[in-house]
Amino acid sequence: MLENNKPIGKTGDIFNKLSSPPIGESLIGLEEVKKYFNIGTFEQQFACLAEALKYGDDGWNLIIETFINTSGKLMWAAYELLLKNPEPKIKQILWTYNPYRFFDCLSTLGDQASNLKDAIEAIAITPNGQTIVSSRHDALIKVWDLQTEQELYTFMGHPESVRSVVISPDGESVVILGYHPTMNDKTIRLYNLKTGQQIRHHIGHSGYVSSFVISPDGQTLIIGSHEPKISLWDLSTGQQIRTISEDSDSFLLCILLVWSNPDRSLLVGSDCGRALKVWNLETGQLLHTLRKHTDEGLCTAISPDGRTLVSGSQDTTVIVWDLEAGEDLYTIKGLKGHSDYITSVAFSPDGQTFASSSWDKTIKIWDLNTGQEICVLRGHTDFVSSITFSPDGQTLISGSWDGTIKVWGVVL
Repeated sequence: MLENNKPIGKTGDIFNKLSSPPIGESLIGLEEVKKYFNIGTFEQQFACLAEALKYGDDGWNLIIETFINTSGKLMWAAYELLLKNPEPKIKQILWTYNPYRFFDCLSTLGDQASNLKDAIEAIAITPNGQTIVSSRHDALIKVWDLQTEQELYTFMGHPESVRSVVISPDGESVVILGYHPTMNDKTIRLYNLKTGQQIRHHIGHSGYVSSFVISPDGQTLIIGSHEPKISLWDLSTGQQIRTISEDSDSFLLCILLVWSNPDRSLLVGSDCGRALKVWNLETGQLLHTLRKHTDEGLCTAISPDGRTLVSGSQDTTVIVWDLEAGEDLYTIKGLKGHSDYITSVAFSPDGQTFASSSWDKTIKIWDLNTGQEICVLRGHTDFVSSITFSPDGQTLISGSWDGTIKVWGVVL
């Protein structure tokens, strides 16, 4: 097909060769890669970047130039390729030109709150990154199309307020945990995400339900309550599977998150003693008790590789933990951190960056390796209650007590 690094046949043939990276063997020289990169579609340009990996420093320079001098999807594609290179030079470039440094508000969904009932309590995004679900203090659930920025429909998720909204891993349903201030609320409601119709409501827990998560395979509902145990339920049948008991007399306040890969599954929760607890979800074994926060209201996120935990608290600190060793790595506080309660933390999909939101009305984005602040996102006029990254990492979604949802990203 090629002879002496020169293509034979039509340009389209070369593009066909380049359309499914990575390529098994070098088909063209670097100059040809650059030429086709300049005239190709996004898919062809991405294929050219993958091909450039084979040409040493000169190939890396093409990727670096693309990362620095372009925007949008192509910049993110170059960024992901650069992440795979351990060279100090590349790491410095990633820090200097980290795309999250250039995040700004792309759009605002919803209207400014006129009272507390309009406050956004929680947000979630579907696995395909196309739909946002938000809950308000008055229990009104709104479903949004992220691309068109249009509200698709609304429904009432609970008789009172809604505290938690979780989308199932298949993106087909949304699970709601409500809050009734005058009664022991023990119900969790499951809705069809496409129609807003209730599928079932889950009753069966003996104590006040404080929190829940869904396992990554979408089969298990894991519930925390004002009891010294965690209960696991079959999400499709509503039948209890087993429990994980606490050794202490303290009751469990909340289940914060669950993480899983083929080798192990981790469950993270907190108790009334302000400690974080990490269990092996399969065996129920308590792996670590992490004590450093000095106040309640804990929120957490686990890195995509499962090695690092980030936690925030009403004590205004953000702590980064080594999950293998069960030890803290560093704490962000004081002038370099937030000035009020931490409400939510989230990892970017590449695992190199995380974000935190606060009652101080800001969102901060941090470099995981150094703990350095990358940028501050300002625009909400009241407490930022919830944040989440889109699955592709190109946007960050935030909900606030000001009644709005903001979409943050690199301005194109």
